[in-house]
Amino acid sequence: MPTRTTGTLGLGLTTPSLTPSTSLTLAELSLQRGEYERCRVLLERRIARGAADFKTLNLYGICLSHGRLFDNAATIFQRLKGTRLSKSHRTKAVFNLGLTRFYQDLAQLGDLSVSSHIGPEPARLPIPTSASAHPFARAVEVWSNLKTNTDHKEIVNTYLSFAYLQQGKLDQALETLVDALEDHENFPVAHYVIGRVFMDLYHLALEGNDYGFQHRIRVFFDIEKYEVVRKVAKRYVVHPDTLLDIAVQAFIEGRDLSPLSVEMYLGLCRGYMQAGLFEEAQEALSQAESMAPSSHTILETQLNFHETVQSNPAFVQSLVNRLKNAKRKHADQDLYLIIPSYYLF
Repeated sequence: MPTRTTGTLGLGLTTPSLTPSTSLTLAELSLQRGEYERCRVLLERRIARGAADFKTLNLYGICLSHGRLFDNAATIFQRLKGTRLSKSHRTKAVFNLGLTRFYQDLAQLGDLSVSSHIGPEPARLPIPTSASAHPFARAVEVWSNLKTNTDHKEIVNTYLSFAYLQQGKLDQALETLVDALEDHENFPVAHYVIGRVFMDLYHLALEGNDYGFQHRIRVFFDIEKYEVVRKVAKRYVVHPDTLLDIAVQAFIEGRDLSPLSVEMYLGLCRGYMQAGLFEEAQEALSQAESMAPSSHTILETQLNFHETVQSNPAFVQSLVNRLKNAKRKHADQDLYLIIPSYYLF
């Protein structure tokens, strides 16, 4: 018969009596399913019984980070980082520390990329002085130190590239992204970040803020001579349509590699909208909605789409009302729809 237990969070869960190995397996499965509260309960029980192994504490830090208890999560990863670890375990602890700090700044500052400001403004939280003075600096420092001593360079460089994008450092973002893809061309999040970087470059080009590609980057992305508008000081300014095409193709490749990723479909929707391919955009948006129907980000993208295609005003107003109600019930941003989370466990 199942026994009723309360756990250290005060959450009543009905579960069978678990062995230590079973509880850890269930915690990992709960994490993979997005059941973060259940994962926390299982892990806190283990810790209360004296468990202090790497896997337990690492999973616990990830759960805390997903629950937006960022400082508590960082403390766990710092503690692990300070112990004697194998290279594999050290990579996980240090990378997860960087990802925790990255999402902490993302929660405080919002998405700072250029393309995130196209369409309805996302909900923003108050900006603390420390975060606004040096946005994403802690994550950049952690990952910059890690990338030279890890077997997961493609993962570290991909997220470091996105952090550079948030800082507006386009040269570093592209160089680091190429480093990631040269290590492993089939990492899905890397293709997502390509899409995000080139969407920013596309919008900058439309505003007259042309970006000049270095030769290495131009060659890597197969940008042909006829796609170059002009050359300035050994840099190549590229036609905006080429930038948009690279972005959309990157989202398509990312979707093919990770077909259950909401973020890939959102990226595709936005890219297709910019290209005027509204049927394709609506199809991508429908796929995203089917996976995250109550998401603020999905509703905001729907509103942007239907305003752009000039849908029935009554329907647009219904979306506005749905979005207001959703934000009233849950004001937090969809942090994990800005970039897919890839905590290492």
